[in-house]
Amino acid sequence: MTSVGHSLGGPSTHAGASVGRWIHPLTDRFTPRDISYTTDRLRALERSRDGSPVSVYGAPVGRNAILGTRFTFADGQQTNIFPARFPALLGQAIGIGTRHAVAGNDAGRTKQLESVKPV
Repeated sequence: MTSVGHSLGGPSTHAGASVGRWIHPLTDRFTPRDISYTTDRLRALERSRDGSPVSVYGAPVGRNAILGTRFTFADGQQTNIFPARFPALLGQAIGIGTRHAVAGNDAGRTKQLESVKPV
């Protein structure tokens, strides 16, 4: 989020400052609350060594490694530990906002040009 704000000009621009103001509310809203609970369950499974299956979903990050974002335990309970969809949602929101801003500017230019009468 911070890099998004800086890429939009940081605190010296309206867009950068707006993103900066929303960093904490957005991360608070999208940060999963299951991190501690998932850790506790995984530790309990490790201690018990009962072989209960756990499915891990996420993004491949290299040689036989995965960034686990969601876990499904043997009892069917799912937990989320990383806001995996957030970057895509933020990108879509910025794209939509940008398209609307450009469309608004284009409409304003068209109106300005229509009001100019050739001599």
